[in-house]
Amino acid sequence: MDDNARIDILLKEYETLRTEIISRTQSRFAITSIAAGAVALAFSAGSTLGSPWLFLILTSLAAALLWARLGGLIRRASEGLHRVEEKVNEIAGEELLVWEHRAREPWWRLFSG
Repeated sequence: MDDNARIDILLKEYETLRTEIISRTQSRFAITSIAAGAVALAFSAGSTLGSPWLFLILTSLAAALLWARLGGLIRRASEGLHRVEEKVNEIAGEELLVWEHRAREPWWRLFSG
């Protein structure tokens, strides 16, 4: 297999991993929205539910566990992107893909938010 074909395959994997990261990030925002809605529901229907605290604790725990799990999946995909970048750059003989490499440098994190 020639280098161009190898790079094409790696770029497809790169695109898939980026899509997965975007999807998982959107899921985290959805969890935040659902948790906020649950808090509002617990306090507005507090008299009907009795004490809203048990509901809030369970909802918060579930949201935190899902948030952490999605964070782990995002981190795993990010590590995959890092490996793909290294392979593509190695095959190409120059730095073509740099996003994950820069994101891991402390100075870059200071300015990228």
